[in-house]
Amino acid sequence: DETVRHIVSACPKLAGTKYTKRHNDVARYVHWNILKERGIEVTAQWWKHVPIASVIDGDTTITWDLKIITDKSLEHNRPDIVLHNKKEGWAQILDIAVPYDTNVVSKTAEKITKYRDLEISLKQNWEVRKIQTIPIIVGTFGTVCKNFTYYLKQVSPHIRPDVVQKTAVLGTAHVLRHVLTDNMDR
Repeated sequence: DETVRHIVSACPKLAGTKYTKRHNDVARYVHWNILKERGIEVTAQWWKHVPIASVIDGDTTITWDLKIITDKSLEHNRPDIVLHNKKEGWAQILDIAVPYDTNVVSKTAEKITKYRDLEISLKQNWEVRKIQTIPIIVGTFGTVCKNFTYYLKQVSPHIRPDVVQKTAVLGTAHVLRHVLTDNMDR
C-alpha cells in the first residue's frame, strides 16, 4: 500500500502535518515576495518569514489564510492569499497546492473553478472591476503546467519559478525522509 505516490501525496496520516508544511513553505515564499516587492519590511531570508493574517499597504490589503465573509454562505471562501486594491478596483485570489505530479493540470483547473462563486460575490461586495483566481500549483517532484510562470508573473515578477519548484521538492524529500526513517526504526 505504501507506494511513493501514497507517501508523498495521499497518506491521511501525513496530510495535516508534513503536507501542510510543504504547502505553507511554498505559500510563504510567494507571500514574502509580494510584501518585499511592495517595500514592506520582511526577513532577509524568505524561509524565516512568518506571515501575518492581514497587511495593509496603501490601498492594497494582503491577507494570509483568512476566511472571507460574504453576504452568501460559500463553500470555498478561505484562499491562501488575497490581494485587494480598493482604489484601483482589483483583487487576486491566490491558491496554492502541491499535488502528485500527474495531477498538476487537473488541480490547476480545479483551483480556477473552485473560487468562481467567491469571485462573483467579491465583485459585488468589494466593488472590484477585475478579479482573478491565480492557481500556484507545483507537483510533489516539481512538475508544473505550461502556464505556471505566467501565473507567477501575474502576482509578482520577482517570484522565481525554480525556487517554488525547489521548495516543493525539498518538502517532498522531507516527507520521504520522515517516512523512511520511521520505517527503518521499526
